[in-house]
Amino acid sequence: MEPDDFYETWDKQEYRTVYDSSLLNYVPESGYNIIEKAYGKWDEDLQNRAMYIALSMNGCSHASALTQHYKFTLSF
Repeated sequence: MEPDDFYETWDKQEYRTVYDSSLLNYVPESGYNIIEKAYGKWDEDLQNRAMYIALSMNGCSHASALTQHYKFTLSF
């Protein structure tokens, strides 16, 4: 699988920001971290849905934060 195709297999909705430290002091030069979440579509047959977390860490005004994406399955 090509790296660009990997995220296309995820059924996520738009990410929502949960935490953004750059908004705390309005000085991104000091560094910032961002946490975002998204949910997949409800699977009626399996009674679950996917949850996606994006962690962006140690960014600053001269360097973007590195972001790691995680996928979890929530069963009900």
